[in-house]
Amino acid sequence: MLAGLPNPSTSGVDKAWSNFKSTFLRLITEMVPHKLVKIRKSLPWLTKAARLCMQMRDRAHREAKKFNSASLWEKFRSLRNQTINILRKEKRAFFRSLSSRQTTCKAFWKARRMLSQDRHPVPSCVTSGSVSATNPSDQADLFNLSSCFSPNPPPLFPSSSEEQLTLAPALSTLSCSPDEVASVIKRLHKDIASGPDGISSRMLKGTSQAICSPLSDIFNVSFSSGLVPLEWKSSRVIPVYKAGDPSDVANYRPKSLATIVGG
Repeated sequence: MLAGLPNPSTSGVDKAWSNFKSTFLRLITEMVPHKLVKIRKSLPWLTKAARLCMQMRDRAHREAKKFNSASLWEKFRSLRNQTINILRKEKRAFFRSLSSRQTTCKAFWKARRMLSQDRHPVPSCVTSGSVSATNPSDQADLFNLSSCFSPNPPPLFPSSSEEQLTLAPALSTLSCSPDEVASVIKRLHKDIASGPDGISSRMLKGTSQAICSPLSDIFNVSFSSGLVPLEWKSSRVIPVYKAGDPSDVANYRPKSLATIVGG
């Protein structure tokens, strides 16, 4: 179905991107199975063997309670002690690996977030100086007015898709093939958050062979014309707590989530 999209060279990059996005999201909704799952917080050192042992322990405990047999209670106590030993061993191994020099900063902070009980969602009432807000829309306005969220940088792109960029000769002759697009999509991290377009990296990676051709057409027209879809210039900004009073908007930093395709 994506093969029947209008030619970007005749419809323009904005219209081509809009057609691609609407068709792509519609097909994802209609064709991809959806399942609601409950996400449980898990300890980072739990291995497959430890989980299996915990399941066997819990099953033995249910059987012992049901039949109240001395042999079943003995079996449960044995599995309980075995589970405790395995969990202690896995926990020690986890912290040893975390303190080693081979551990990356990303892995360290991921483990720190998983172990930390501190969560700092935006409170129900935020303040900026003497102004306070409880309505989500008013809170967003306070964050937007905060100096750390709006430094007023110079624009990187024209304010409208109709304003054409002055192209360097090398850029105007640049092109990409569907195979190159598919290769880049394949290297995307699967957990990248989606931007204002609502297209996640998991969607792109799962459909890379089907979307690489229409995306390469959009990229090539963008290269040759010097025009960028308007949505690629926007981003979804979320506040990330730093330190201090969580109700003060000055104690947050902005995190910008741009479109993955245009980013």
